[in-house]
Amino acid sequence: MKIKRLLAGLLAVSAAATMLAGCGGSDDSSSDKGGSANSAAKSGAETSAAENESSADSAAGDASTDESAADSTEEDSVDPNDPNAGDPNDYKFEEIDDGVEKYGRAGIVWMIMDQWDHRKDLDLCATDEGEVTIVPSTNTDVYITGNGTYTVEFSGYHAPEEWKDAGLLCGYLGVEAILDFPSYPDITFWIDECVIDGVTYTFEHDTDPESEKYQVIEDTEAYEENKQMIKIKNGYGDGLMDDASIWKTADKITVTFTIGGLPTDKIENYENEKINVVYGSGSVD
Repeated sequence: MKIKRLLAGLLAVSAAATMLAGCGGSDDSSSDKGGSANSAAKSGAETSAAENESSADSAAGDASTDESAADSTEEDSVDPNDPNAGDPNDYKFEEIDDGVEKYGRAGIVWMIMDQWDHRKDLDLCATDEGEVTIVPSTNTDVYITGNGTYTVEFSGYHAPEEWKDAGLLCGYLGVEAILDFPSYPDITFWIDECVIDGVTYTFEHDTDPESEKYQVIEDTEAYEENKQMIKIKNGYGDGLMDDASIWKTADKITVTFTIGGLPTDKIENYENEKINVVYGSGSVD
């Protein structure tokens, strides 16, 4: 009997211990699962926040890229040879690069005395006196590709009627040549004829500076060593014409001139010889 009671007691103790162990194991497992769940939730939240931040950074980067692309497109779309794009004071002609050797350029320049509407240089806009407002007009300049005869044009502009009624004169009307004069000291440059208000005028020339037929080459208003001009009309001094009155119409003015003394002759039928420059609407009318 004592042995049976002892065995029964041991069995009861063993069962209790097993139950306690089982309960303890259950508590630990529940704690681990809770910790894992909390850790997973925290990790998920951190990952989501990181992804959101990354998406925001990516979106900002894309917006910046789009803005840069838009700025680049806008810059690329501006034609450097369009005098009507932006501030007229920022205009600077850029020579076309088509593989053809060019010695320079030439075109008609002009200025109205006292009121000073002008195109005083081929690299500048046609503007009013303050050089803020573009004066509508159209020019056809040319590239100089060698010795030969060229024709340049100017149209679309005439002085206001009140200026003409007041008897204002041309400050000048002539042709500017942009050439490397110092490197080619034998350059000859003279005007053969011009058409103003539908009337054709012809001019003689001589290379002797002492001759009455010598056509004086002067510095331009925007003088640089390689920019010089011959004045057809000149309200401030001598021109090829004694009459310095303002042209009356917006009709085309054409001037034909000859260049010599360069190492090679003009490239005939050069497709890009003419340079069309339109200021404003192209005409005051």
